[in-house]
Amino acid sequence: MTTFLTANSTLPPYMAFPSFLLDCDFSETTKLLYMVLLNRARLSQKNDGWIDKKGHVFSYFTIEDMAATLRKSQTTIKTSLSALEQVDLICRARQGTGNPNRIYVKVPADFSTQTEEKLSVRQSENRPFDRQNSVRQTVRKLSPNNKEKKNNDSVKRHYECKEDESL
Repeated sequence: MTTFLTANSTLPPYMAFPSFLLDCDFSETTKLLYMVLLNRARLSQKNDGWIDKKGHVFSYFTIEDMAATLRKSQTTIKTSLSALEQVDLICRARQGTGNPNRIYVKVPADFSTQTEEKLSVRQSENRPFDRQNSVRQTVRKLSPNNKEKKNNDSVKRHYECKEDESL
């Protein structure tokens, strides 16, 4: 059962989707994986013991667990991890045979200004410019397609029959 969201509604647990990912040329799986890794990094940030000597937050997350979380194959997860590493959004540090890698999640240095500028432009996208009136689609006169013209032509024909004639 669902209910409408009201001013006093409590929200279910959720993950933050960074807006800069909207402009990235990644697969949806890669974007979701980054979101999940960022969420885990935020949890590591709140808990003690998940910060290295340099002060960088890390987390452990096996490829098997990532695949199960996103309901994707391990190959798909590996491809997404490689894509995130190539653009320097994550860094994986090996911990030895049989141990999961440390995953360091990174954020672009200029993401806050990037996001604010792009959101302000996008918000005005659906509004008319220079006080133009928006015309409802039902008011516009649309041209009929060829099929309608043919049907109309056959309806407009007027046949007269004389006695003893058939159509």
